[in-house]
Amino acid sequence: MFSLVSSKVTGKEHVPSAPPAAAAAAEPNTGGDIEEGKTLLPSPSSAPTGGPLRRLASQFSEEFSALTTLSWRNRMIAFVFCALAGCMMLGLSFMYVSLIFLGSPAKFAISYALANLFLLGSSLFLVGPSKQLAQMFQPERAVVSGVYLASLLLLFYVSFAWGYFFVVLPVLAVQLVALLAYVASYVPFGQGMLTRICRWTLGRQLTFLSA
Repeated sequence: MFSLVSSKVTGKEHVPSAPPAAAAAAEPNTGGDIEEGKTLLPSPSSAPTGGPLRRLASQFSEEFSALTTLSWRNRMIAFVFCALAGCMMLGLSFMYVSLIFLGSPAKFAISYALANLFLLGSSLFLVGPSKQLAQMFQPERAVVSGVYLASLLLLFYVSFAWGYFFVVLPVLAVQLVALLAYVASYVPFGQGMLTRICRWTLGRQLTFLSA
C-alpha cells in the first residue's frame, strides 16, 4: 500500500517486484550443484554416463595418459626402481629353484614372474608404453615376444596347476630361450649370434652322445 501511495505522490508507475521463486526461476542455470534446502545435489550434466565398464575404461585411459606424460626425472626414478626390484626378484627366484624338484614350485613361479614384470616395466618407463608395445610387436620381433609372454603365463599356470618338475622344467627351458631371444632382438646381430651359439651347443651335445 505504501508503494502505491508513493507512486501517486511521485508520479511514477509502480512495478511490483517478482517473488523470490519467480526470480530464481528467471535466472539462467549456469551448471554446478543445485541447492535444495541444506542438501547439495549434483546437476544432471555432471552425472556419470555409461556403465561400470565404460567408467573403468575411462579411468584406465586417464591413468595411461598420465603415465605417458611423466617427466624425464620421474621416468628415470621409476626405471631404476623397477630394474632393481626385478633383479632382486630374479635373485630370489634362483634361491627357490630347488623347490621345483621338491614338487612345490609356486614360490619360484611367483618370484620369477614378478622379476619379468618388473624388468618389462623398467623398459616401459624408459621408452614409454606406446613405443614399448610397438617395438615388442614389430614383424621381426612379434613371434619372439608372443612366445616369451605365452611361456611366462604357461610357466605360472603349470607351477600352480601341476607342480611336477618334469612339467615345469620344459616350460621353464622354453621360457628362458624365449627370454634370451627377446633380449637378443634388441642387440644388433644378437639373434644371429644366439642362433649360432645354440647350433654350436646342440652340435657338441649330439657329437658327445654319438661318440
